[in-house]
Amino acid sequence: MNYFYIRDLSCCRNRTYTQRLYNYLILNGFSFNNDFRKAELIIVDTCGYIKPKQEESFKAIQYLLEHKNSQAKIIVIGCLPLIDAAGIMNLGNLHAIASKELEKFDDLISAKIKFNSVEIPVKIDYPFSFQDTFIKKLSNKLESVRSSIRALPVNILFIRGIKLISEKLTKTKNNRNSSDSGVTVYHVKVATGCFGNCAYCAIKFALGKMKSRPLKDIVRDFKACVNIDNKAKNIFLEAHDLGGYGLDTNSTVVELLTELFKVEGNYKVILHDINVLWLIKYYADLESIFIKNRNRIHYIDIAIQSGSNRVLASMKRPYLIEDAKKAVVNLKNKLPDVPIWTDIIVGFPGETEGDFEKSKKFIIEFASYGGGVWLSPYSDRPNTESSKMENKIDQSTISMRIKEILDSIAPYVQDSNGVVYAANFEGGSKIHQ
Repeated sequence: MNYFYIRDLSCCRNRTYTQRLYNYLILNGFSFNNDFRKAELIIVDTCGYIKPKQEESFKAIQYLLEHKNSQAKIIVIGCLPLIDAAGIMNLGNLHAIASKELEKFDDLISAKIKFNSVEIPVKIDYPFSFQDTFIKKLSNKLESVRSSIRALPVNILFIRGIKLISEKLTKTKNNRNSSDSGVTVYHVKVATGCFGNCAYCAIKFALGKMKSRPLKDIVRDFKACVNIDNKAKNIFLEAHDLGGYGLDTNSTVVELLTELFKVEGNYKVILHDINVLWLIKYYADLESIFIKNRNRIHYIDIAIQSGSNRVLASMKRPYLIEDAKKAVVNLKNKLPDVPIWTDIIVGFPGETEGDFEKSKKFIIEFASYGGGVWLSPYSDRPNTESSKMENKIDQSTISMRIKEILDSIAPYVQDSNGVVYAANFEGGSKIHQ
């Protein structure tokens, strides 16, 4: 029997390609085994959007290299093969295949059924392998580090493990990337890549410019999700720049959402990764769509990244905070019962106390309206413009700034039945409904 094992460290935006690879291997005669020591093919699905995520991926690869059976091959996929290929290969005897080049598995396994002939899936049901020794060790240390992580928001050594344990083992609802208990999450691939050129982002090296799927294919897959059964479900529109959908195919996110919300059924849509630039550009149309379909929206995530125009310009984010703030606050006021998130990077190179105060002021105001905020501590990524900038902010200052934000929104932090609360994981802190 040919066994394979997947160690999934990727983000919610890449579930369909991992599922597609899983289906492909099954079709080619492999069987999944949750014990990587019995597998002859070990796949590590990596993430590299921040330094702690890359370090987590490297740590997992090293562990698997040291404990696998001697005949097993390790194949590293995800974003890291195109972000830090040299770093991966320095770990040991590995194969590295970028996620947009998974057809290279055809030669690696002498595939009878070619990867590109396997349909893009909508249901994500490949077995997550959270019970291996690596996770068990992490779980054993959970309680001992929980208090220190609360005290120091950017102490991220075990934060990702806490996230995985809380999501998958305790099935918590306190997570913007997960569904309510008992509700199945389906994924519909909308696009890959991004139109932006943010100074801090390395994901663009892995994914390139946006490639939108044909609208008819997206609607077909969306209907398939809705019609699988009559049970309640959440449908994640999978893209790295959802708001920019269609600009390469003579369409828009407005047309996309208009067509999808025409579909009747028992579902809610997860609208993740909408750059606020697109909310500003299409505000009137999107507000109308969101209000009309408010009961079909699980949450909306709208990235802003800083409350300072000077920092936004340095980040190469092409909008003003005044316009961004007006758009998200207006939308939250129109949709008080719909969770709306934004993303803020703390400690971008050159961020002065004045810049930080502007971000903090925006966060406090947005939180006062019931908005959610994801705080990410800045970290250098290979070959990015920001990694070469001067005036780097030290980690202790970033930690203190995040703590200051958490303290500042304390009046809005309530228990699980309240409006807003704070939690720490994955290299940052989140404040949300």
